[in-house]
Amino acid sequence: MNKLEEQVQENLDAVLSKKHESIVIGVSGGVDSMVLLNIVYRLSEYNYLSKQQIVVAHFNHHLREESEQEATAIMEYAESLGLVYFAGHWQQQNKISENTARNARYKFFADVLQATDSRILLTGHHQDDNAETMIMRMIRGTSLKGIQGMTEHSMRYLQASNTDIIAVNVSRPFLTIAKSDLYHYAVQNKIPFFEDQTNYQDTYLRNRIRLDILPMLERENPRIKETLEDLSQSLTISYQAHLENYQYYEPQIVSSIQKYEWIISISDYLKLSKNMRRIFLQLFFEERLVDVVPSYHRDLVEQLSYLLEQHTAPHASLALGNGYYAQREYDYLYISKKMNNTLAESEDIEIHLTELNKWYSISDNERVAIFHAHHVTSALSSQAETTFGLGLDLTNELPFIIRHRRNGDRIRLGNEEHIFHKKISRIMIDNKVPQRERNRRWLITLQNEEIIAMLPEVIANHPVVEPTKEAKYIFLYTIN
Repeated sequence: MNKLEEQVQENLDAVLSKKHESIVIGVSGGVDSMVLLNIVYRLSEYNYLSKQQIVVAHFNHHLREESEQEATAIMEYAESLGLVYFAGHWQQQNKISENTARNARYKFFADVLQATDSRILLTGHHQDDNAETMIMRMIRGTSLKGIQGMTEHSMRYLQASNTDIIAVNVSRPFLTIAKSDLYHYAVQNKIPFFEDQTNYQDTYLRNRIRLDILPMLERENPRIKETLEDLSQSLTISYQAHLENYQYYEPQIVSSIQKYEWIISISDYLKLSKNMRRIFLQLFFEERLVDVVPSYHRDLVEQLSYLLEQHTAPHASLALGNGYYAQREYDYLYISKKMNNTLAESEDIEIHLTELNKWYSISDNERVAIFHAHHVTSALSSQAETTFGLGLDLTNELPFIIRHRRNGDRIRLGNEEHIFHKKISRIMIDNKVPQRERNRRWLITLQNEEIIAMLPEVIANHPVVEPTKEAKYIFLYTIN
């Protein structure tokens, strides 16, 4: 086994989680992907893999006269090796751009990965590709994550044709290998490959970088590709350090209402230094918003920073793209799909609690339950957002209803010396509950409509409510 073969095996060792896991190889027909295919096949001959694990995926863009001939040759080559083969075809050649072609290709890869129940995609990207990518991103402008170029392993979320989102480990075994080494291996081992003549045209920026800019830089520094590789690795390490820092602060600053909907605590965010705030927002875009807003203008980070730090417009909003908005309300910033600020007043949802010691889901991430006190451990109690005791006999029908607020709702408050009733709407205003949240809050009522709690923060001074330590039953409210 030579150096290249060992490198591919080491790369696969890092991504194969199951002994018989399938892997998909993106094969264009160029020297890089054909060498990769050949080496992976050789690993099956060494009993490192089986043929059944190897899936060949070729996407035909139909942009060149030679495309059909090359596609046929790749299919025949895969069949000669006894490998599973998938072919995809681009039907939108009228929208020619590097980005649209790439998106179509990766949607096809997602379809193949889904069909073969695989989550590993191998590509033939090499050192030259990474140098070109870094220069291209420097020219166009990029993010803190993008400037590092490609990485040997990366997790990507690809959308299949049926709109399913698939988490894929994209692996690039040749990222530190020069293209000239791949040519040498192909010739030495008589591996067929095809040259794409459009790579020598200056139509695309990447081609101009390959043909003009990189040769110019090589005249100044013959090792420019290795230099860019070293820079890429340093930037990757730097980004990981920033990511670890972000992950430390994120639970203090960001909470998730539900999937793809977040709240940022402005007061906690402002505790960070100015530089840390900028880094934090960049990583929030790259690590969280990327799933729903995959592309954004770099000025958007500055605009979001201003929205968080300004004091003159506490109810301002900002469009983030792809239908997502950031809306500031008092001391919080809400990020979600655009929606009505409140639920309709006429929407009247009621959930009846009919059993003890049973959890009831009241939304995608909220649960309530009433337990016998001896069933509630300290761990369970500490995980709950709200707990309070109940001092009534619940051996018969439970009298509790969960619902949203209605016009005129009041709750009994105060102490033994001064009992009074206060409107729920007034409490929400005084507590600075954002307008969009007010009709989403849950109330706990008795059958006679008396309110004993507004979740999560307001508990009534009511005869059925008593200290937890003295209660026979305990009410629990949790947010996942």
